[in-house]
Amino acid sequence: MFEWLKKKRTAPEGAVEALAKNWLGPQALAVALAETIRDFVDDVNSGRVEYPAHKRRNDSVVGIWRDLRLEALSHMFNFGRSDPMLLADQRRQAELLRCLLDERPHLQMPQPRGEVVPDTLQAVWQVYLYLDQIGSEVADRETDRATLKLAKKNIFDDLTARAEQLRIGWEAFEGAIKNNNTELPETPETLLEELYQDVTAKTKSIALSAQFGPNYEAMVKMLEEEVRKRGGDVDKARASTQRVMEAKDPDEFAQS
Repeated sequence: MFEWLKKKRTAPEGAVEALAKNWLGPQALAVALAETIRDFVDDVNSGRVEYPAHKRRNDSVVGIWRDLRLEALSHMFNFGRSDPMLLADQRRQAELLRCLLDERPHLQMPQPRGEVVPDTLQAVWQVYLYLDQIGSEVADRETDRATLKLAKKNIFDDLTARAEQLRIGWEAFEGAIKNNNTELPETPETLLEELYQDVTAKTKSIALSAQFGPNYEAMVKMLEEEVRKRGGDVDKARASTQRVMEAKDPDEFAQS
């Protein structure tokens, strides 16, 4: 599996620089997540942060969204022999994806297996079980299990679809390096990056549902109408809510 790392030296200088930049990203994300979640758990345990976030009544959508993401992702840690850093390791992507898509260890047993790769993937499953739980509590249309069941889906389907595309990308990438191609395809994202993006999107929907109900777009319109009736600045209110609705990440907003 590691032979292609040796061949990477023969790639053009620009390709090596691009590889280095791409490969640093997921590792940096993994470290940042570990440190941020550690601090968040400390804040929760000390009572400085109200938990769970979706039950808060005096917080913004962005504040709830930000902490919901940390709550969910914290379930990746301390599960058997799980190692969340593996999810960012480009050298192990093919192995991880094969295990996730073919062996499906997360569906085979509820307890850790005592093996690093299966336990890491079972830990990812714990993240989605938590999203399923809190999404169902607020009847969020993106994560509520009853709503998904009616659509013949489950909460893990989106990540599974992303993983299937990742496997195609990594197979092509490793094949190009094995064949010593002078032009390498773009480095695929890692499972950690896909997980992070999917959890970010789902926790945003849950945060909106927690604040405004499952039909949150309609509720936002009602609130704008209420601002109008009270003589408030409707354009300002609309711009504020639109910014939240269009946001892809809570970190687009200043930390309060």
